[in-house]
Amino acid sequence: MIGKHYPAYSEYKDSGVEWLGKIPKHWETKKAKHVSSIFVPQRNKPELNLDSGLPWITMDDITSPSVDSSITGYYVNELDALTAGSKVLPPGCVIASCVGNFGVASVNKVSVIINQQLQAYIPKKIDSWFLRYLVEVSKLYFEKVATATTLVYVNQERFGELPIVLPALEEQQAICNYINQETAEIDEIIEQQQQLISLLEEERATVISHAVTKGIERSN
Repeated sequence: MIGKHYPAYSEYKDSGVEWLGKIPKHWETKKAKHVSSIFVPQRNKPELNLDSGLPWITMDDITSPSVDSSITGYYVNELDALTAGSKVLPPGCVIASCVGNFGVASVNKVSVIINQQLQAYIPKKIDSWFLRYLVEVSKLYFEKVATATTLVYVNQERFGELPIVLPALEEQQAICNYINQETAEIDEIIEQQQQLISLLEEERATVISHAVTKGIERSN
């Protein structure tokens, strides 16, 4: 996997965006707001429950590529959401951090309500997964445009101004399929290495424990 040769196009051009560098000649460069709507949650926090309703999504929930439930198990009853004026985010959107830890995003599989540390893109002319990957590689942009108040924050306008590249939809989907396949292999290798590290750590602990509690036989 290390040193792997990646597919390449015959011609490239300068994207004009520092962290994107050169891009295929036939791709366009746009702003995120031109291909999606920006979704900002209401300021009022709705009443939460542990029984039923729409999942209450926070920063902790967008550490995986997709999200369909809350790690905390919290829900917002639809009536309570209506009372609080909470806006419901439809499935297939790109939920991203707007506070502190940038470049983190998930695609929601079900309708959800997000808290104020998150904003979302509602795709119109772009594949949700392709946009998610673009957010992931655009951490530098969010860090540059963030406003430092009590917390480092990116507002709705700056979310919309995110520079993106835009190949044809079919090409976007092909790229996402390629990424999913390649990263699955990498994740499998990481998992194998983590298991090996765990076994070695156990062996290390056993060596230390045995030596200090049972001693070692010394030859004459």
